[in-house]
Amino acid sequence: MRKTLIVAISLLGLLIADLTFYLKLSDAQVSVTVTPAQADVLVNQTQQFTATVSGTTDQRVTWSVIPGGFGIFVPGTINATGLYTAPSNADQPPFETVKATSVADPLAAGTAAVIVRDIADFTHRNANNDLDGINNGDYLQFGWTKLPPGTTQIVFSRASSSNGPWTQVGTIEDLSGLPPERSFVYTDGWLVPPDGANDYFYKMDAFSATGVLLKSYAPVFIPKVVQPQ
Repeated sequence: MRKTLIVAISLLGLLIADLTFYLKLSDAQVSVTVTPAQADVLVNQTQQFTATVSGTTDQRVTWSVIPGGFGIFVPGTINATGLYTAPSNADQPPFETVKATSVADPLAAGTAAVIVRDIADFTHRNANNDLDGINNGDYLQFGWTKLPPGTTQIVFSRASSSNGPWTQVGTIEDLSGLPPERSFVYTDGWLVPPDGANDYFYKMDAFSATGVLLKSYAPVFIPKVVQPQ
């Protein structure tokens, strides 16, 4: 009885080892590359994506779109040929991901990044809906709500990523002790002039008169101005 049990365990170990080897071999063989890897697409416009599957002769893939904004607007769509159609409104922030999954190996997939551009200068809001900004090209205009009591100074910073690193672009302070206005225009008179030709994340920090940080607002993504073709 003991010998039979040892043989059974040994066979089970061999089967598990074979299965592990097969899975590792499969993962190493099949991969998917999506082209282009990044695309800017105007609202209601299309972008053709292609997928190349390596490690198998089966080039079939299934396409999908992963929304990356706050879910304010409906994400774009993609058909079976990889033709992506942008939504009529850019989400906030306007990031989406196009994904191609191998039919031969569903564990193998490739992705491409999409930024949905809007030719109109709509207001963009942060995740908490308490900080907004609009890109007017020559200047940016910011507005905020839910300012903590005792706030006398606000500090604005910008970065190319929502995670920083952050560069302080300027401050607004009311020396009388009153809270700053609920909005302001960011012009080239600031310490770091606005750059309407590039994408930036902006965050705002609210401080008390004694320099205590009262609130740090979630970043707002303000895309560059896009001119109609």
